[in-house]
Amino acid sequence: MYRTYPLHKIILRRTLVILSGLLALPVMLFRQDRARF
Repeated sequence: MYRTYPLHKIILRRTLVILSGLLALPVMLFRQDRARF
């Protein structure tokens, strides 16, 4: 089952997840800081 998925697609998905996580972390931190103040 895992062999059917192309390697480049898995890498793209992982990179997108990592990028989205990195972009979401500062947004959440800013939202929490704004909520505190």
